[in-house]
Amino acid sequence: MGGQEKIEGEIAFFVGATVNPSADPLEAHVIRLAKKVKAGADFIQTPCVYDMDRFQEWMKRVRDQGIDRKAPLLIGVMPLKSGQMGRDIRKKFPGALIPEGLIERLDRAGNPEEEGIKLCIEQIAILKAT
Repeated sequence: MGGQEKIEGEIAFFVGATVNPSADPLEAHVIRLAKKVKAGADFIQTPCVYDMDRFQEWMKRVRDQGIDRKAPLLIGVMPLKSGQMGRDIRKKFPGALIPEGLIERLDRAGNPEEEGIKLCIEQIAILKAT
């Protein structure tokens, strides 16, 4: 595939929308998300989510609006390799909510990378249950 091949037939495109479940004010961002879906978004994607309490609060509002029944949600997850990585993300991306307790857990871990994977697995379980 050197870019010279002809594409035959119909091509399906999907229009996506982004939303940050950590952004304030929460209610205003849920309303904006509903407008994006009404405008034709086929799916919704978030940046990486680390604050599960905040996510659950956001998701309740999304469900109350029925948004989750109109467009699938792709929730971002990524293991943190260390507490320092969490601090760096918070510094570089001010909207990223990474709870201090999560960073402290990684700092205390004998193997922070392994602990980060465990945390990510726990977070995925919470996301799936929400």
